[in-house]
Amino acid sequence: MIAAHSYLIEDAYFGKPIIDYLKELGCTPIRADIADTKEALKQSLKVSPTMKWEWSREITGNIQIHKDQIDGIILVSAFPCGPDSMVNEIISRKFSHIPILNLVLDSQSGTAGIETRLESFVDIIRFKKGTV
Repeated sequence: MIAAHSYLIEDAYFGKPIIDYLKELGCTPIRADIADTKEALKQSLKVSPTMKWEWSREITGNIQIHKDQIDGIILVSAFPCGPDSMVNEIISRKFSHIPILNLVLDSQSGTAGIETRLESFVDIIRFKKGTV
């Protein structure tokens, strides 16, 4: 599952290459930003009853909804986003039984580092599942 704000996932330079590369690796990315809003907001209360940011609540609620159906979580955030740094920590603690990759995007123009981290993360998940 990719947990990020829609504006990052839809970005042609940041989010789209992540989704495309995961597909090349044979993964089926599920976006945490696409959810039944009402149900996601309700489920987010199980993760954090005090989280203030509605977009973050939708994302965490959707992770909660799918937690038993996903193999890993990729947290994608932009470097200067303060709320994401706090929300990512909450997600890491609440879903510690699920492998998590934290990708913080900055102004780098190359994708090699991101591709290496994604490939390693997918390998870890496959190894954990016994499919490597």
